Amino acid sequence: MTEQLRAVAIGPDRVDIVVGHGTNEELAAWYYAEVSLHEDERTDYSVSEFPLDKKLEWEDAGEKTLRELVSDCTEFPVIAGWED
Repeated sequence: MTEQLRAVAIGPDRVDIVVGHGTNEELAAWYYAEVSLHEDERTDYSVSEFPLDKKLEWEDAGEKTLRELVSDCTEFPVIAGWED
């Protein structure tokens, strides 16, 4: 696949971080289907870009970039984590 890997944060307050190929809308549609979130349940949800290459502290992985965190993943999209 030639599309560039990207990440989005999806949620109302606490956000899930989705990594994959495609537009914000495509990644959000995959996420909503994956977590069985119906349209009427996501009125407070927003979708925004999330940095792949910024070092962050991950609970189970220590300090890594999101790109490093998902480097072993072979199938995308994936819910890579969450952030408050």
